Amino acid sequence: MLIASNKISRDFMYLEAEKVEQKLTNEQLEYLREYDAMHPSTGPLEVQAIVKQWNIDDYDFYRDLIDWFNGQRFMERKIAILRYDSARVAA
Repeated sequence: MLIASNKISRDFMYLEAEKVEQKLTNEQLEYLREYDAMHPSTGPLEVQAIVKQWNIDDYDFYRDLIDWFNGQRFMERKIAILRYDSARVAA
């Protein structure tokens, strides 16, 4: 049961990241992707700095960005697992 719960949680985080991307401009999304590539362990303080830099005073937007970064982490893990599994199957 725990495995099913974890899968639902991961899928939810990925869907949340997609919803957030739809709310962002292309420039904001590009900035976040570059920031994420340079700072792979982005936490709440870094997200708060981004929101302040963009001059957006909205808690929901702050939470959306945290969800986006969390979604990115889950997708990275999911891709790593898929690569590992496919390498094992191919061998």
